[in-house]
Order: sequence, then structure tokens, then C-alpha cells
Amino acid sequence: MPEIYGLVLSGGMSARMGKRKGALTYYNKPQEEHLYELLQQSLSKVYISTKDSLGPKNLPLITDHFKINSPLNGILSAFKKHPNVAWLVVACDMPLITSKEIDELVSFRDIHKMATCFLSTDNKPHPLFSIYEPKAFPLLLKQSKNNPSPRHFLMTQAVKTVDKKDKDFLLSVDEPSQFERVKSLILRGKM
Repeated sequence: MPEIYGLVLSGGMSARMGKRKGALTYYNKPQEEHLYELLQQSLSKVYISTKDSLGPKNLPLITDHFKINSPLNGILSAFKKHPNVAWLVVACDMPLITSKEIDELVSFRDIHKMATCFLSTDNKPHPLFSIYEPKAFPLLLKQSKNNPSPRHFLMTQAVKTVDKKDKDFLLSVDEPSQFERVKSLILRGKM
């Protein structure tokens, strides 16, 4: 069974947020570092995926290697570095993920599928909190030439999907007002 490595996707443009979402602080440290530490509790190796080495200098980085403007760049770059492992990827703009959800995703893993993922609120596979198996790498690479959407990949391949009633942990924070509201709720223990 291929080992699972962790990847915090922190290389996005953050156009709506106006700053790097990985550097935002919800839990007294940059979010990318918080997620790194959560993944480290369950996985032997964890990396921060970044564009142009814009990540924390004290943590292992994987710099985007491909000319793709999509989170798929980080996933493919991770596979390029370590092609024989599975990658549990989590986007840095998902502040409600805890070690509980990470452990659940790992426990539901199906190595016979291309990936294991939770279903979003729209009942489609969530591509940015998923485990991608090594055999997905060549197919992701091939797809990247026509459609760089990780969700499209999950919707067109044999994947294991996990449906949970409470999907709040999949919340993606993309705008400053949303960040302030979610941070306030976290500080008050409401989320």
C-alpha cells in the first residue's frame, strides 16, 4: 500500500482576498503552518505547496513546477517530487478542518480507486481535501493539457466518495469579510 504524504495547497493567487491565504491567522499562527501541523499528526511527511517559493522558510516546500493556473499545479508538482506515494491535499483556505476530518479521510481511503474524497454541499467530489493515489498522476498530467480542474478529474474517474451530513469543515474562506467573520466565530468557539 503506497504511503500517504501531506500537501498544504498554499500557492494560489488569492485575488479576492488581496493577500496570501496561507499567511492568514486563525489559530495564533499562519494557516498553512496550522494545517501542516495537523497533517503531521497523521502522516510521516508533509509539504507546503507554493508558487515561486512564497511559503514559510522553516517548513519543507514544493514549488509549482508546471505552467498551470490551477491547484492542479501543486498536486502535479508533488507527484513529480514523489511519484510513488499517495497525496492527501488540503487547501490553505479551509480553516475548519481538524485532525478528526483528516483521520476520517485516511480511514476511508480506497487504494483501488484514483482518489478518496468528501462530497461537497453540491454533492460533487471536493478536490482540495482529498487523497490522490499514485496511479492518478499520469492521468492528471494528461488531463492538465485540456482541463486543469481537479474536480473535473474526480468527476470523470473511479473515486471513493464519502458523504457526511455536516459539511461545515469544507468551508472555503476567499474574501476579507468572510475571513473576519469566520475568525471571530472561531475565537468565540462557535465553529
